[in-house]
Amino acid sequence: LSSLDYINIAAEKVKIESDLELIQVIIEQLSAAVSRYVPEEVKLSEARKLFTLASSQLAVANNSDERILWGRAMFGFAVANDDIAHSLDIINGKVSINEFTPDQDMRWGVITSALAAGIENTQSLVAQELANDPTDRGERAALRANTSVPDQEIKEQAWNKFTADSGYGSLHQTAAAMSGFLWWRQVDLLTPYVDRFFNEVTHVFETEENHFAQSYFGSLFPGYLVDYDLLEKSNNLLTITPPENQLLRRMLLEANDNLSRAIKCREYARK
Repeated sequence: LSSLDYINIAAEKVKIESDLELIQVIIEQLSAAVSRYVPEEVKLSEARKLFTLASSQLAVANNSDERILWGRAMFGFAVANDDIAHSLDIINGKVSINEFTPDQDMRWGVITSALAAGIENTQSLVAQELANDPTDRGERAALRANTSVPDQEIKEQAWNKFTADSGYGSLHQTAAAMSGFLWWRQVDLLTPYVDRFFNEVTHVFETEENHFAQSYFGSLFPGYLVDYDLLEKSNNLLTITPPENQLLRRMLLEANDNLSRAIKCREYARK
């Protein structure tokens, strides 16, 4: 089934679904479809369609649990600048939705998306939000937000810090910072880090403990590039990775399988 056909069918049928567990599953599948399986040239328009769907469902949700589901979905589908700006208005109280208050995770997600998209006058929001959420979670969310900024100097400093001895202070903090580094809309800015990842990842797996290595791979493998060039680079690394480096081989195999599937799905959707 074409990913575009799937989105059209699921987006229509989820409106009449009342089981919250099923709604959650459908939202997750829609999110996967729009992020991985639709052609790049229609990703923004499909995400906008799903943002509108989630906004509409949020407005007619019957209870708080359903509102949380659709609220998270709405902010997750906010990829286009207009939808991100509208999401900012919601968390800033400029736009109100009946009986819906964004939770802290939603607020951090919107702020990070706005920073990654390069929307003006948003960097100050990190400090403001951290003052409202001075917890370990807040500190990690702020680190993720700060590395998402589309600025060459910020990216370079962050990349060099990931594998420095002190990192960001702890494994969890460094992992949080790494999770904000890659954004599909920053493809040109991130181009140098594709080869750097493949040149450096083996050393990371040979010298760092497994939990850090898994976080490094999971956050920095350039999977936002759904194309054969990336698949070739990854397969080449797999070919020269010795059997004793089992963890890296397994993660490469899984990434290659995911990437190959995404390429095929996008090709099929273009027919």
